[in-house]
Amino acid sequence: MSKTLGMGAMILSILLIFIPVLGGYLIIVPALLAAFARGNGFAFGMVSIFLNLVNLFFLSPLLLWNAKGGMGMGDPWPLLAVITLATAQIVSGGTLFLMQKKLKSQ
Repeated sequence: MSKTLGMGAMILSILLIFIPVLGGYLIIVPALLAAFARGNGFAFGMVSIFLNLVNLFFLSPLLLWNAKGGMGMGDPWPLLAVITLATAQIVSGGTLFLMQKKLKSQ
């Protein structure tokens, strides 16, 4: 089951790279799948989180430009959205890592 979650998260992350605007916002879905991909799906989950971060910071410049423009106009919400998406990836990766470490120690 965890390998399926990891593979699903990775495939979804790859697909979201090619979706122009919503792809950046929907990266939270594969992050949730990847968070529970321990065991055999650990590598797939970590690749998914890495792809999500690359998508967020390098392949979705519209999100970052929107955040910068919003801050210039006094609107912090676009920046808060980017920070929330990045934090979700970091929390998901940490959860996956801790669950894998707990699984290995048993």
